[in-house]
Amino acid sequence: MDFQISSVTSPSRQRKVHALAHQHITGYGSPSHVKRERATYERDLRTAFSGESVPEGDFIGTVASDSGDLIGGVIIEHCAPRPLLRSSPETGRLYAQHHRNLSGMFVVPEYQGQGIASLLLETAYQVVREQGARYIEGFVDIRHPQAVRVYKHAGFTVTPLNQGLPPREPTQFTIHHPSGINGYWFYRDLYQ
Repeated sequence: MDFQISSVTSPSRQRKVHALAHQHITGYGSPSHVKRERATYERDLRTAFSGESVPEGDFIGTVASDSGDLIGGVIIEHCAPRPLLRSSPETGRLYAQHHRNLSGMFVVPEYQGQGIASLLLETAYQVVREQGARYIEGFVDIRHPQAVRVYKHAGFTVTPLNQGLPPREPTQFTIHHPSGINGYWFYRDLYQ
């Protein structure tokens, strides 16, 4: 089967992708939770950019079966820690320009092992590069060990359990792991 990635721009279709992500990714928030969190984040991001144009950052891509059912998806979003946006808007803007969050990726169980995750990741790399960002990063809940294996196999650096992300160029900002959730952070430098 030849799988193709489709970009999702329709709000109703985006909600459907978030609902499937919630269903297939351990720890992924409900569509209503995601919507509230994104609204707060977008407000902080616009404030940090204070009148300047916010760089492109969000992308949702999906794969459908021959019958049209969604069987996989990847969700890429702007990435800048809210405390950084609020305490140091200049550094927050720089972080937002160079980092993207892989906030969700899934393949429904009956289609796993067919190269769909690799196709989704290759598309994510291409989108992030086209946006001029350098890093793609994210977090995997400890209850989702198969995702850790996928990211390691794809060349991501995966941090030890419950350790945040190390400082990286150009901001040298460290992402600290929050208490109360167990898992692994991962990142990939697309310049290497």
